[in-house]
This record gives sequence, C-alpha cells and structure tokens, in this order.
Amino acid sequence: MTRSSYLLVRDDLDRSFYALMSDAEPTRLLSSITLPTGAKGDAIAEMLQSVAGIEQSGAISTTLRGDPSALGRAASRLAEALGVPVQILDIAHDAGRAAWAAPGAAGELVTIAEAALIPADASERRRRCDAVLRAIGERDRAAVADRLGDIADRPMSGRDDAGDQIRAAACVDAIRSVAERWIEPSPSMSGLVLIATGQLADYLSSGVVPLAALSPLVPLGRTTVLLDRAGVVSALGTEQLNETTGAELARATAEQLLTPAGDLLVVADHPGAAVLIRAGAEEHALLSDGVLEFDVSSGETADIEVETEGQHVLAVLHGGLAGICVVRGTPPDGVVHTPVVARPARVLPIAAPLELLPRSASATGGLGGRLLLGDEVEGSLYFSATEPDSRGWAAAHAAGILAVVSVSPETVLRARAVGIRGLVVGSLSDGEREALSASIDRRVAAGVAPAPFGLLILGGRRESDEWAAELGKALAALHNSEVRLERHPAGLTTSATGGAVERRGVDTVVIGGPRAGSYGTWRGLADAQPSDPQGAVEINGDLVVLPLGDLQRLTA
Repeated sequence: MTRSSYLLVRDDLDRSFYALMSDAEPTRLLSSITLPTGAKGDAIAEMLQSVAGIEQSGAISTTLRGDPSALGRAASRLAEALGVPVQILDIAHDAGRAAWAAPGAAGELVTIAEAALIPADASERRRRCDAVLRAIGERDRAAVADRLGDIADRPMSGRDDAGDQIRAAACVDAIRSVAERWIEPSPSMSGLVLIATGQLADYLSSGVVPLAALSPLVPLGRTTVLLDRAGVVSALGTEQLNETTGAELARATAEQLLTPAGDLLVVADHPGAAVLIRAGAEEHALLSDGVLEFDVSSGETADIEVETEGQHVLAVLHGGLAGICVVRGTPPDGVVHTPVVARPARVLPIAAPLELLPRSASATGGLGGRLLLGDEVEGSLYFSATEPDSRGWAAAHAAGILAVVSVSPETVLRARAVGIRGLVVGSLSDGEREALSASIDRRVAAGVAPAPFGLLILGGRRESDEWAAELGKALAALHNSEVRLERHPAGLTTSATGGAVERRGVDTVVIGGPRAGSYGTWRGLADAQPSDPQGAVEINGDLVVLPLGDLQRLTA
C-alpha cells in the first residue's frame, strides 16, 4: 500500500531524531528512530518506511526540521493545541532547556549551559560528578569523572549498565540545575502540562528517572507529564511553517507524539505539619521531602486524598508509563533507584542499510578518533613509539603532525610550543585534559601560541594495554603519510594509500566500548526501538549487539 507521509526531524550536535508521520486523516506516527550524526538521508527514509510497513516508493511529501532553539515556538503551538499551559524540558548534551507558554501567548525559552547532561565548564562538571557519586553510591571519583568525560565526548557511544546508570544520575542533577537557574514564569504561566523530550523521556518511561525528579520544576498541585519519546517535539516549532499552520500541525500530531508518563502531585511542605495521603484503603504519612509512588497504568486513574492542617483535598491523578507520584518538599539526590537493565540481544537482525552509520575515517586508511581539540590541521605524520628525543622533535616539527600513543600534558604543551601543527594521542584522563585545557587557554590569552594547533584524542580516558598496543601498530603503519586531523567525525584521514590496511569482508568498525578497534560485517539492527537502537555486527563469526553510537561504516 502506498501512503503519503512527512518527516519530523530534530538535529542535535551528535545525533538526529526522526519521526515518520502519516499524511492521512487522522495523522498517525508511523515510525521513529534516533541516529548518530552522519547517516545518509536515503537510508533513513528507507529504514523508517520499512519499519512502518509501507512501500519505499511512497512519497515523503516534506521534511520539517526544528533544532532545540525552536522549543519556545513548539511550546506556544502545543499550548494552543492542548488548550492548557505547557512546559517543555530538554536535557541535552550541550545544555539544558526549559520552554513554556500559555494558550494565546508567545512561547519563551531559556538555555542553561550548566544544565547540560555533562557540562563543559570544569567546575560544573565536578559538581555533576559529585552528585552522580551520591546517587549511585560509587566511591571511585576518578573513574566516574573519566566516564562522564567519555560520555561528553561521544554521547551515544559506550552504552552499558554502568554507563547508563551514570547518565541517569547526571540527568537528575541536570534537572536540579535547571530549577536552580530558571526564573520561573508567573503563576498563570505555571505548567499544567510538562513535556519531557529526548533521552529524558526514555529515562522517565523506563523508571530509571522517576517522576519525583521533576518536582523542583513544577508548581504546587497536579502536573500532567507527557513524553516525547521520538524526540522531535522541537520540529513542531519549525520556522518552515507560519503560526497558524504550525498550530494545526501541533494539534494534529500531539496525541500521536506525546505519551502519558503519569501525573505528579506536589504538596506544600509546611514545617511541622502532618500530611496524610489516602489512596483507596491505603493511608500513608508523607514526611518532609518524601515521595509516594503508585503503579497506575495509562488509561487508569486514582483518587488521591490529601489531609493536612485540618484541610482535605481530593485529586484525580491519571496514570502512565511511570505511574503516578506524590511529592512533599524536595526529594534527596539519590532518586535514581532503578538500575538500568540491559536489553536482551535479538537473535535475528532486522534488515537495515549500512548507511545508517556515519562514515569512519578508517574508510580512507586513516583512524577514527574520540575528539579533536583545537584546529583542523594537516601535514605529514611522524610516529614515535615513546616520548621523542631531540632528533624526534626536530623530525616531528618538519613533518607537522606528531603521533604518540601515550603522552603527558607537558608533551602536548611542548608540541605546541615548538610549532608542531598537530598531535595525535591515544588517551588522556579527565584530570589531564582539564589541566591541559587551562594551560592552553592561558597561553592563547598571553599570545604565546596563536598558530593553529590540533590535538586528536583517539581513545577514551581509560584504555587497556592491548588497545594501546594495537593503536601503536596502526599509527606506525601511517608513518610518513600525509594526513588531516578532522572534527566531524573526529578522526585522522589520509589520501595516501601507503598507510591503508586492506580489510576484506568487513564494512564496519567498532569505535567504543570493550570491542573498540574491532572490524566486522553489518547485519542490520538488533532492535527497532526508536530512542536507543542497537546494531548487529558479525565479528570473527560471532553476531554481536552494539549501540549504534559505537559503530561507523567503512564504505563511502
């Protein structure tokens, strides 16, 4: 059956969210997916149509795009569509954002850099690390700090139970950062409906981040929490449509895009006052900064009676994926109480084009990297197995690009001071990066090192000796090759064929997680879940399930 459809897209720095919608009345959400930046457009359309079960010859009539800056307009259009005040909360990897609007009023948006999942500012990142340590009960601060740094470098990579629990705890603290820095709207603008978008929506739906974590952002009384699990609500604020057409789009798609998480009831916390909560035959005393959660599914309601200081209030709460929740005061930091459960691997992969993956620098005989700091530069690569001696420094200066598997921050600073254009290294710890960044900033401010300089970090903050040995072999093979250090995707590319290693029968490279550096053959998606799909790759005869953020394609 051929069906006309349109595409809603949100583009972030590291990923894009896609939702395929039916043009027919009533509008329906056909399929959605989140992919790392770099996927080919034709492959995306093919995948979405395949999951939706429609002919790939069917026309996608238009594509509507909205980046996070469009959330204010999206809030305004949704407030008109729903007929109630709306707040939108987004915890992304570059910033936290809160948008709000009431029917008939223009939407407003505040962007808070300190409320990013992992803030770029060093002091804020340390604060986030402290909050994560409290929430998960971990004592190894250096390990958690390094893991947070790796997540900041490549947010969709390295997904595992421990990493996802750290992400969830960071998300809860980021919500607190929004609450601390957000100048709340007037009471008439307070959010009767709060819409969580992006990764936060997925965490709320699974219970990893509970509804109680949202309580610092909402007014007293009942708030309905809705989830934009496709992550495309900002596309409803697209500038491609005028306000009238945009409101019509929001009205047509809101029911399909937004899934109930459940209602959140916030009770006033008066010192010394007793608060009793009755739900059916149950009665509970709700202490200061306390939380009560009830398992109420979507489509169900619960009558909640609140008794305090001689007053009785009855609230009808609607359930959802996260149940319902009653909060008094401000719950403590340790609200991440549900461990992330690893999803079981599918035995049979779902056919999907390889071009869903971003292209790797390894496709040209180069190397995929983790992060490029500074400038994109090019030159001949000089590889040194250890810290260069005086002759090595002279040769590296003449070549332009120095590659060393293991270095100290002092080596990086010396490379820049002697005029080397680029440095390729295996890994640096979070503390080393912080010290290095501060030192480079001081030198730039003083005019000591104004020339272009790029630092390409190929691995995470903690890599194994085996990984370092394999990297040394790969860099040695590129010795004397003409290379370029690139930012998106981060990596080292070369136009020369001398350093290229021929790899037959493989089309995919693993760039993160325990199998980083492995090569395999793409077999498709391991699951078709929209928020965090995983890929199936055959490596040495074994079918392995890995996050898409850990994979890149070797073909053009």
